[in-house]
Amino acid sequence: KDIAEDKAVQVYLRDNFPPRAPALSLYVGDLVRAGLDTPMTDFANYTWLVCKGKLSDQILLTPFHERRYAIIVLRFDLQAEKDRAEPGGGCLPHQFYQAIIQNYRPLDGSAVQVFAAKRYYAWIPRE
Repeated sequence: KDIAEDKAVQVYLRDNFPPRAPALSLYVGDLVRAGLDTPMTDFANYTWLVCKGKLSDQILLTPFHERRYAIIVLRFDLQAEKDRAEPGGGCLPHQFYQAIIQNYRPLDGSAVQVFAAKRYYAWIPRE
């Protein structure tokens, strides 16, 4: 079952995004294996550094506001209040999930089923 779910995600990513399209995830393996570019390979670490005041939030906010990522894949639902507080034990500042929600929309249709099987939430740029 896990192999089939993984293959479905890989097929979807390869069929719907050009090779080397910029993508973001807390788990970059799925993106890299699908041939996507991951300019920020450790999103969790960057958000933690922002939360600790060691890094400006602009390094993360600017790409969201400019809709640079072709897809953002997360393991928590940005639209659910319960998921916004320290997803996975990390730190996701309010301004980050707001920037994603304002500039990206959740995937819909059959794509939701592909990602939901792996408990992923996928977002694409708003038009």
